[in-house]
Amino acid sequence: MLSLIFRYEWRRFRRNRLQVALVVVLAVFGLYAIYYGQRQIAGQRQIMAQVLADEHTEFAGYQAAFQADTSQAAQKQAYQTATNPTIAWYRHGYAATLPPASLAALVVGQRDLNPGYYRLTGMGLYYQLFQNELANPQKLLVGNFDLAFVLVYLLPLLIIVLSYGLLSAERENGVLPLLHVQAASVRRLLLGKLLFGFGLVAALAVGLSVVGFGVAGASLQTDAVSLLLWLLTVLAYCAFWFALVWLIVSFNQNSAVNALAAVGLWLLFLLVIPSLLSAALAVVRPVDSSQLATLVRRTGIDNEDNEHAVRAVVRAYLHQRPDLAPSDGDTLLQPNLLPKGFASYAQLNTQRQRPVVQHYLGAVAARETLAGRFSLVNPAVSTQNLLSQLAGTDLPTYLRFFESLPAFHRQIVDFYYPRLFGNRPLTAADYSHRPVFRTPPLTRQGVGAGLAQLLVVAVGLFGLGYLNLPRQLRR
Repeated sequence: MLSLIFRYEWRRFRRNRLQVALVVVLAVFGLYAIYYGQRQIAGQRQIMAQVLADEHTEFAGYQAAFQADTSQAAQKQAYQTATNPTIAWYRHGYAATLPPASLAALVVGQRDLNPGYYRLTGMGLYYQLFQNELANPQKLLVGNFDLAFVLVYLLPLLIIVLSYGLLSAERENGVLPLLHVQAASVRRLLLGKLLFGFGLVAALAVGLSVVGFGVAGASLQTDAVSLLLWLLTVLAYCAFWFALVWLIVSFNQNSAVNALAAVGLWLLFLLVIPSLLSAALAVVRPVDSSQLATLVRRTGIDNEDNEHAVRAVVRAYLHQRPDLAPSDGDTLLQPNLLPKGFASYAQLNTQRQRPVVQHYLGAVAARETLAGRFSLVNPAVSTQNLLSQLAGTDLPTYLRFFESLPAFHRQIVDFYYPRLFGNRPLTAADYSHRPVFRTPPLTRQGVGAGLAQLLVVAVGLFGLGYLNLPRQLRR
């Protein structure tokens, strides 16, 4: 019986030019979205590769400078930059990068809003980090046309087109009375039609996803769990929309009412609720970034020409870092008093700015946590968040990267400052122990729970729809 229903539905689908055209158009949109996302992420990968190459070239030049002919002015300057810690602490740059994950091309997410790399020196940390904005309002408004957008926003429209007339079309065409006299129950026929539609949409969604996996360069050996979770999330999202339309159909209204109700819910879940939630979060969990503007203003030691003022700054810093104070008190401040003063001021300034930054990051994290609690209310947003997390393009992934930068900056400071305050030059051997940034690993924590919630909602809606069917159709 199921095979017979599938054959009949397939023939009817092929004869419906609107539905066929919609599937073709959606497939074309999906392929273009894959191309668009891959182009965006390929550009980011190219930039990061160039950043790392520049760092490698820079330090290769420093190591080569140890064999420089210091009788020539240019080579002498290169030698000084490579060996003199009074220059090196603020000139040597280290790249901290957040490379795109394998699935990032399918969900661009936050990667076009937040910097994917930073170049850090021994200068003040936050002055370097906040040279770029954490968010671009224009891009937040426009968004990205990636595969996740097609699956989350456009795929439900196909589901609505295929399913809104599941029962009403049969009644309006005069077929329903004939179905009641058949050996098979009407319920079984309706479920077969629903299952056919789910199979058709699932095949399209899985097919586009598999093409996206191949284009993005995902590997079964290293990304098998992420790929499986992606497919399960997409299928669960499709099941949610079919269950929702099934619930609408169960009220036994005409096709026009079913279509309007389904499209209305699509607008509610994908446009209205996200907009209202964003506005509510702005009031309940406000994030004030105005104070960050003060972090990027260039400041210096008051009365830097006054030796007593510079000494006071150095003593204040060494009071916090007694390990940097040399045992010989005569060399505590001299030679190179001014570079030591600038270095001390940079770190003292970073310490003063840290509470402001932590308060800002805490507000961002609190807003993200509160927004996550509403995922059950809006499965569309929940699905978008799950796909972004699997691709490593969500805001929490970026925040973990951002919060790992202070520790890396401390490594840079601990590499140069002992040599600066100890009046010791850098040697060629020192460069083999220079700091190297380690990108925080991608985490999938919470994806399983989010996927389970999505499935529970889909099953619940389907059950409500079944119970709401007219009694004669449930037999």
